[in-house]
Amino acid sequence: MNKKGFTLVELLAVLVILSLIAAITIGAVSNGLENYRNNLYNTQVNNIKAAARMWAVDHKDLLPTGTSGTCTYKSTCSNEY
Repeated sequence: MNKKGFTLVELLAVLVILSLIAAITIGAVSNGLENYRNNLYNTQVNNIKAAARMWAVDHKDLLPTGTSGTCTYKSTCSNEY
């Protein structure tokens, strides 16, 4: 008998193995992307805060006076900084 190909069982086994590898890889990649997005978000928030602080140092004359913390629109004050 002349065997010049793969049987259906062999092809299905290869497909199952490849699908398992793909499922593991997709899970790892999506987890890595979520961590990357969270780190990027935190970095951007910290950059915005640093820029706001630098602006405040350069423009002290434009900031409101007479409060113990920082004030934003509609007089909501906090001592976060």
